[in-house]
Amino acid sequence: MNGTSRVKICGLRRAEDVRAAASAGADYLGFVLAGGPRHVEPETARDLHEAVGSPAVPRSVGDAHSSPERPRPVAVLVDASAEDALASASAAGAGIVQLHGAETPETCRALREAGLEVWKALRPRSEEELRTLVGRYREVVDGIHVEGWSARAAGGTGTGFPWIWAEALRDDLTPGPALILAGGLTPENVSEAVRRVRPFAVDVSSGVELRPGVKDPERVRAFVERAREASRPRA
Repeated sequence: MNGTSRVKICGLRRAEDVRAAASAGADYLGFVLAGGPRHVEPETARDLHEAVGSPAVPRSVGDAHSSPERPRPVAVLVDASAEDALASASAAGAGIVQLHGAETPETCRALREAGLEVWKALRPRSEEELRTLVGRYREVVDGIHVEGWSARAAGGTGTGFPWIWAEALRDDLTPGPALILAGGLTPENVSEAVRRVRPFAVDVSSGVELRPGVKDPERVRAFVERAREASRPRA
C-alpha cells in the first residue's frame, strides 16, 4: 500500500449516519442491497448518498488505487446475477459493487466490462483457502475484500480472521487488485490492523454501531481518525 489507507463505513441506512461518515472523512459509503438488518432499497441508497452532495459518477474501470475526492457509494450484493447487479448499482448510483456471495469469475468479469469497479468479498476458513480464492478472482476484480468466516450471514457479522494471512497476501497482490481489510475491526484495533497489514482500505460496519443499522458518530469519527493516523509515514 502506498499512501494513506482509505476508509469505508458500511451498512448505512439513515441520513444522519451517512452525514456522520462523510463528515468524518470516509472515502466510501457502503449500502447493503441484499437483505438483513442493514438493508436499504437501491433508490434509498441513491437518495442518502446524494443528500451529502457526493456525485455518483464512477471512475474508469480498474482504477482501484486512486484516491476518491469525495465519499463514493458502494453497492453491497449477495449472489446477484450480472444483470441484476448492474440494475441495482445503477438504481443506487454506485460505481462500485462489493460481492459477498458465490459469484463466479465470469460474473465479476462481466460487471467490469460493463463499467463497474468490482470488489470480491472473501470469507476464508484457512490461509490456504484464502490463497486459493485469491487465485480464482485476482485477474477479474479491482479489489479483494477479506473478512472472517461466519455461518450467520454472508457479511456484516464482525467476524475477524488472523491478520497474518493478509500480511502474507499483501505483497502478492502488488501489482494487482487492492486489498480491503474487514471483519472485526473497531476503533480500538484499527490502528494495529493498518500498521500490520497496510491495506488499501479498511471496512467497518458493526464495529461502529450502537445496534445493527444505527451508527455511533463518535465511533465512526474515531475509526476514521485512527486509520488515517496509523497509515501516515512516521518521521
